[in-house]
Amino acid sequence: MDDNEAREVGAWKGEGDPTVGSIALGKDDRTYIKTESGWKDVQSNGGRPMTGIERIAAERQRQVDKEGWDAQHDAKHHRGSLARAAVCYAAAAVRMPIQAVSTSPFDSRALAYNDPWPWETKWDKRKKHTPMRMLEIAGALLAAEIDRRLASGGDE
Repeated sequence: MDDNEAREVGAWKGEGDPTVGSIALGKDDRTYIKTESGWKDVQSNGGRPMTGIERIAAERQRQVDKEGWDAQHDAKHHRGSLARAAVCYAAAAVRMPIQAVSTSPFDSRALAYNDPWPWETKWDKRKKHTPMRMLEIAGALLAAEIDRRLASGGDE
């Protein structure tokens, strides 16, 4: 892949020269990271596909390195907002409908939910990601929430 074949996936806007560490979605819908030697397919790790936990860890590291969302940033979030955002990403990844219309456990519509997006809408980027990418982000947000709770000594 080269710079012209990359689409945005968070850290790089696709304009100008991407920096080392930028993550992009290729036209082939595979996730790539910019290295010193060019773009590397992150779905391949030593000749094998990355596991789910490796993909989540890579996304969490990207959040810290590229977005600046480190432990000090996460400590400012309260009442489970990181976990709520993770739920939103995971629900969107499986195309769960928003806003319940039935509460009967025998009605498939009971699986719908009221969207608990915890932040301003400008931070809601679910529509631009593939289902797999949303699951990676959801996992990384859950990891951030767990780390935040461990660091605060509480379990809310």
